Amino acid sequence: SPVRSLDVSLRGSLPLDVKAEEFLSNGRNKQAFIDFLCGKIQSDSPAGRLTTKQCTADADRWIVTTALDLLSRSTSAPVLIKADDTDILVLCLSLIDTRMGLLNRPLTNTPGLYLERCGSTYNIADFSIPEDIQSSLLVLHAIFGCDTTSALYGRPSVRALVPGKWAGFRNEMNVFKDSESTHEQIYEAGKRIIAAHYTSDQNFVSEKLDSAREIMFRKKCSSKSATKGVNLAGIPPSEDAAELHLDRAYLQVQEWQGNNLDPQECGWELKEGLLEPIPMRKDPAPASLMEVKQCRCKATKCTSGKYTCFKSSKKCTVACGCQNCENRETEEERDEEEEDEEEESMDVYDDDSSGCSESEDDW
Repeated sequence: SPVRSLDVSLRGSLPLDVKAEEFLSNGRNKQAFIDFLCGKIQSDSPAGRLTTKQCTADADRWIVTTALDLLSRSTSAPVLIKADDTDILVLCLSLIDTRMGLLNRPLTNTPGLYLERCGSTYNIADFSIPEDIQSSLLVLHAIFGCDTTSALYGRPSVRALVPGKWAGFRNEMNVFKDSESTHEQIYEAGKRIIAAHYTSDQNFVSEKLDSAREIMFRKKCSSKSATKGVNLAGIPPSEDAAELHLDRAYLQVQEWQGNNLDPQECGWELKEGLLEPIPMRKDPAPASLMEVKQCRCKATKCTSGKYTCFKSSKKCTVACGCQNCENRETEEERDEEEEDEEEESMDVYDDDSSGCSESEDDW
């Protein structure tokens, strides 16, 4: 995270000897800069023709709905939005369908809503989007591509925008649009959407996300390419990380729809006056798994200190890309480990036949 700047007093001719990222990481500096910029625009405006407004909620939604409000009252002048942000484009394409109660006639019967983005100008009415993508665009963008939530590592959002892919997910999409949805409903619907982003196999989609992770991991380990190692970026996130991500996605969809929720109830936490995303509440994997090493030995049968597993006194696993390995656990060793685990389990029950501790606090 960037070093936060001290409070800076802004003056028109005062040069700032601080990086922009540090300066803007201080909320008071950011607000002071906005106030300064608004005042500068209005003072330099010819005959007061330029006006400025500050938004206290989601700025992207406010920009688009303001444009639609201007367009609804215009009879001849088109409305131009200048923004490179992808969120603005997605909102334009999504909100022109519902029009948020602002347009009282079809967009094609207006002077036109245009978006200037990355040096090119587009007429929003010219976009043609499949119905299943149009109705799901806000949800899909919030889960897979929005810069204010989080993202699935190694899964570009463009892969989600496939016509026909989401035709059978109307109920799941509606959960994210419903302001009364519970966390449990959000998680159940969102996990199915995430799983479907990785595969079209309905058996996979119906699995719990952690089970689906295991299935996909095993498939990757058994594939021919596993000899070069297993790329974990290709499997879904853990249930814990996914739930926090889905909370943030739900919050964003609701903000786009004009509903203000508490961010700290939706995957964010307050640190030093700034909201930061909670990445996860649990460890990404059991400690024993985090200690697993991976080697790719092909010449020494994994019996040389040159390679990771043998050097660390660890056994090779299915995640290794080694060949003719002699450092794998034998059936006898596995049986001994299982017997030891059973004995440890029996010892626990022998200590207290009830299986419960005496104190409720300890339990």
